[in-house]
Amino acid sequence: MQFISPTPAWLASQGYAVVVLDVMGTGSSEGGWECFSDREVEGVTWVIDHWIPGQAWSDGKVGMYGTSYMALASYLAAGRRPRHLEVVYAQKSPTDVYRDVFFQGGSFNQEFIGVWAVGTILLSLLPGTQALTDPESAARALADHQIRIDIAVTDFPHLLPGLVPAETEILHDPAHPSRIILPVVTAESTRPDQWIQDPVAFFAGRTEWVDGE
Repeated sequence: MQFISPTPAWLASQGYAVVVLDVMGTGSSEGGWECFSDREVEGVTWVIDHWIPGQAWSDGKVGMYGTSYMALASYLAAGRRPRHLEVVYAQKSPTDVYRDVFFQGGSFNQEFIGVWAVGTILLSLLPGTQALTDPESAARALADHQIRIDIAVTDFPHLLPGLVPAETEILHDPAHPSRIILPVVTAESTRPDQWIQDPVAFFAGRTEWVDGE
């Protein structure tokens, strides 16, 4: 069995309304980027429970999908139990950011984090998608992003405490599987560099596994 991540265009062709959300401090969103922080997750759940159901095209039923960061964001949102979220489809998601991503094997993953974190921040210099329809919002977002750019370029080590969740926060995160009560479909890789150990432990005893190629 082959698992393929659906694209927004394909989902739309099947009759679904697709919302592409930039978490705060990235893309077109204002604010500063706070990787997997409580505020970031609360922002996602607010969109699920308040903004989407209020749209004319919405029937109030929401699903989340994505790979890597987007997959973990889906788990974190599901752990908050938003009332309008009904299903999650996640691919290749780390479920312990501390051990699986930032400190693999106990050592700081400098190569990956340096490229990924700084690259994400630098990409936020691109004009937001609302530049033509809402230039004031685009200008505010760019100003907020520029503050983080200065930090990333001049003092990257001080950026890390805001991006790396503490180990105790991970161990007691509200997105622990005991908090997730909705259906979850997850497709994980068995490659050693694709953080498979924790997704297996994350759902151990609570899943039905399907082998795929």
